[in-house]
Amino acid sequence: MEAFCQYRHTLGLPASVLNAALIEGVGFVAENGAARRKLKLKAQGHWFLDERALWNSFPVGLGRDEDGSGGAWVNKGHVVMGLLSEIPLDDPSNRATWKGDRRMGVYHNARSEKASQALSGSGKLREFLARVENQPDLLKEKSSKEFLVVQIGRKISSFILITEEDIDTSLNLIDAGLD
Repeated sequence: MEAFCQYRHTLGLPASVLNAALIEGVGFVAENGAARRKLKLKAQGHWFLDERALWNSFPVGLGRDEDGSGGAWVNKGHVVMGLLSEIPLDDPSNRATWKGDRRMGVYHNARSEKASQALSGSGKLREFLARVENQPDLLKEKSSKEFLVVQIGRKISSFILITEEDIDTSLNLIDAGLD
């Protein structure tokens, strides 16, 4: 696909390539726990993403399909998704299959601060649950209820492919479209 994209660019035609990641809940590997364990995907730097991540990646690649005329060939319309390493790429114990790929050079320069935030999910929720475990009375507070409503809304938004900003916490589940 990359070669075809490059060919179209030499003709002055638009083209984009999206290397889609593994999508949570879709396909053989996602639905087969044994296959998932055998492949050891996380150790190799491959991560399951949700459907929203797939949909959000389309405009990134489609909006940048111009050719890279300016010396070395660059394809700004080539998007790769689902690669992430918890271990620094220069660490000898890192087994990411893509760590030596020159196209991942920008990844080497980025520190894993954002990656660890993305991997931790909702750190605030984990902290909250740890506090509730020691202080169950926290659940009676109004602020706790509001916090949990927002956290549940975030998870639901990932199922129905809406942004977190579009969540209206005043609606019940049926009015929100979850019947």
